[in-house]
Amino acid sequence: MQLESLVNLKKTIFFLILFFLSFIKLNAQNECATILTSEEEEYLSAAKVLRQAFYSSNKTNADIIYIPVQNHVFHSSNGTGGLLENDITTVIATLNYYYKNSHIVFYECSPTDNINSDTYYDFDNTQESSVASLYDISNVLNIYYCNSVYSSGTSVCGYAHFPSSTPKDRIFLKNSCATNGSSIVHEVGHYFSLYHTHGSSNNGTTTELVNGSNCYTDGDELCDTPADPNIDGLVDANCQYTGNATDANGDFYSPLTDNIMSYSSKSCRDSLTPDQYSRANYSAIYDRAYLSCSSLASYYCGSLGTVWAVKYCDANSNNGAIGITVSGGKQPYQYLWSNGDTVEDISNLSGGTYILIISDAAGCIISDTITVLCYTSSIKEKEINTSFIPYCINGKLEIKYTGNYSFRTNVTIVDILGNVLFSDQVLFSPQTENVIPIEKLNSGMYCITISNQTYKVIYVN
Repeated sequence: MQLESLVNLKKTIFFLILFFLSFIKLNAQNECATILTSEEEEYLSAAKVLRQAFYSSNKTNADIIYIPVQNHVFHSSNGTGGLLENDITTVIATLNYYYKNSHIVFYECSPTDNINSDTYYDFDNTQESSVASLYDISNVLNIYYCNSVYSSGTSVCGYAHFPSSTPKDRIFLKNSCATNGSSIVHEVGHYFSLYHTHGSSNNGTTTELVNGSNCYTDGDELCDTPADPNIDGLVDANCQYTGNATDANGDFYSPLTDNIMSYSSKSCRDSLTPDQYSRANYSAIYDRAYLSCSSLASYYCGSLGTVWAVKYCDANSNNGAIGITVSGGKQPYQYLWSNGDTVEDISNLSGGTYILIISDAAGCIISDTITVLCYTSSIKEKEINTSFIPYCINGKLEIKYTGNYSFRTNVTIVDILGNVLFSDQVLFSPQTENVIPIEKLNSGMYCITISNQTYKVIYVN
């Protein structure tokens, strides 16, 4: 009798362990509730060949694609709870940090929409249509931040919608997931047609083979993401894959544990691959071309600006440099140079043209093209010479610059009464003369301020 009781006890413990493990697995799997619908699948499949041709050739459109975002923050009815404005700034900055590699820049179309509602503070996906009808802004990406998000009765991090012929431009996120550094990038990836690395479903495993022979048709349909069996719950604290699953050929999987579109631990996810960035770029261009916001011009042409200086390089030496000073806008700034650098100032440069794209935390964007020249061996750069010679001729003001550096800086011109005739940034290059675009001058004295140095010019007509 005691033996029978012991056996029954062991069975009970065994089943309890199985139930507990299943419970953990179920809850981990459901962190993302994005589900590919038949309509979305049909839409994406129709252009599959074009998508593959685009990213398999490492083609990424160099033009910046501006994505307008409307942030909606749910608070309880008494106004408590919900994300703060600093959190929203972090979300936009995080998106721009990653998707600048897809030449995508997110900006806030309008100020955050703060909504006091106990009804939607803890959101269930069955409420989506009512939320959309009340708060959606057409033709922008609407992101809703909730205290909790439920899908089919299960708590999840959030969900998005893939592109389709009848697009749904909205994403729902649980507050605690919105600022963890990867979940927002993950859901926006779905919005721009990226599948999970284990495939198009939000659970199950993959049919992609480890040898990559069917990488264009199975899994996430990308060939620079190794076959992934669904690594949910199979990544340790050191971000190492602990599974031992094999594919149909008996080959062991070796998935990426740092990929944001995987089911790895959130703390491990911090990268996307070139093909993923390219696929997102394609989707932004062709799937989401209808997105627009009238406030883009004010963001683009706002107070964000740069002053820069160039150190030219010696012949046959990569010792050129570009220094940048950014002003205005909303910090922190993000930098993307055409040579791949993502820092403010760059050095060890050879002669050539460099393009810089700067975005701030509000999604404001400016770009600049800067040329670094190399001197011949007979003309070596010795030291910076900031000599300016302003003079007037035929009623026009010209400034001759005799220095060895190329740079852009602020120039202000006022008359003797203090009237500002000109105030703007002017590009100076070695041995050049700049004609300042102001109306014909009258006789008199004018003060010119260049790089905080003031020069006086007397003009007699």
